[in-house]
Amino acid sequence: PDMYIADSGAGKLYRFDMRSQVMSVVTGESAMPWTRIQIGWDRSLYVLDPEHNVIRHYSPGGQALPELSDPSSIASLDGLAIIDYPPTIVVSDNQNRSLFTLSPQTGTAWPLGQIDGGDWPPLDAFSSPGST
Repeated sequence: PDMYIADSGAGKLYRFDMRSQVMSVVTGESAMPWTRIQIGWDRSLYVLDPEHNVIRHYSPGGQALPELSDPSSIASLDGLAIIDYPPTIVVSDNQNRSLFTLSPQTGTAWPLGQIDGGDWPPLDAFSSPGST
């Protein structure tokens, strides 16, 4: 199993292989204070980049997989949660104050609902117990 560390001070995302006790930089990724990371049900890595309105996806071995985004539905990605069962990606759109599920195969978004009034909750609070 792997552990990922987003170090916004250094601007780097690290992968720590717990078996070999080796830490390496995730190539092509940077970590900012707004970077959000989640491990999927298949041990793949999801990296939310709100600056570019996209979620980058990496295999457990670190290979880049297709990015996930639906700019026609989601104006401003700002939260990411992975639900283990059934396997689901949930994202929040800060501009429209809405929650969406996102297809891991196509990036297509389906609305879950909108939050009216009150404070906008951090989406990380909606992660399932098995998610990190």
